[in-house]
Amino acid sequence: MKALGFALLLAGSALTPATAHAQVAKGGFEKIANGIGVVPSSGPAGWVEVTVHGDGIIHVVASPTRTTTAPSLMVPTPPIAGQYTVTQQGKRVLVATARDTAEVDLKTGRVRFLDKAGKVVLDQAASPTFFPTSADGKPFVVASQQFNRGTDEGLYGLGQHQNAQMDYNGEDVELAQHNMDIAVPFVVSTRNYGLLWDNDGITRFGNP
Repeated sequence: MKALGFALLLAGSALTPATAHAQVAKGGFEKIANGIGVVPSSGPAGWVEVTVHGDGIIHVVASPTRTTTAPSLMVPTPPIAGQYTVTQQGKRVLVATARDTAEVDLKTGRVRFLDKAGKVVLDQAASPTFFPTSADGKPFVVASQQFNRGTDEGLYGLGQHQNAQMDYNGEDVELAQHNMDIAVPFVVSTRNYGLLWDNDGITRFGNP
């Protein structure tokens, strides 16, 4: 039996070196435009960026080193940031909007999302992992992330696939454009949230 929950494995993500920034100590964070940047004290993620793009819309970027994120092809014009607050509670930092809160562990960089009532709706099962690779002589990174392990929620979306599946919780799907397969890396949960995997590389959803 497959474990419930879902994972995302991305092949071929390019990372652009960042320009000079002020140094942030490990286990610390700094305020950036529309959110925060965290330097975890341990784990594979060297930089975790959490930004707000309206009530209920939070963007997370994790990478092995601090990088400059390429413009999104899926969301070319992100919504304007809404009102939010940043507070630190011990080894956690919270970015809160009127509808939800993103909580970042300063030790590991792990992020989880809570609704207005404080209930966890989306939780990284562990910190993301990164593996260097290359294609056509160019360096890339394979990134993997797991969410909500052990959940029984329904997950719907991912585009058009010839597999006779609707609920993708516990299923395996390759997200790549083919003649009759249309990949849309977005899922909607019966827990009343949506997740966009905002990257253009081939992705494997489920148990890669």
